[in-house]
Amino acid sequence: MTAMDIRMIEARNRARVRGVRVEKVEENREFKSRSTSRPGLVHRVTRTGDGWTCTCEGYTYTGLCQHIAGVARRARREGWDFGRIARLDS
Repeated sequence: MTAMDIRMIEARNRARVRGVRVEKVEENREFKSRSTSRPGLVHRVTRTGDGWTCTCEGYTYTGLCQHIAGVARRARREGWDFGRIARLDS
């Protein structure tokens, strides 16, 4: 198991515990998620050619966030291929 695998497991758990919900904007390509820490703020999770990105500070600083993890959880539940997360240096 890689460090990224472990971080994804932790992020999915945070998403579950904090009640992160992702709403579909475009089928398996773009989702939105309301911030759990800043009321009124909405983050965009988008599948690019390089992988999934998010507009939140967590992704910007670490390359992974609970919003992307929420999309990964949804992909697993719905049975579609999540793919990969875009690297910050992409």
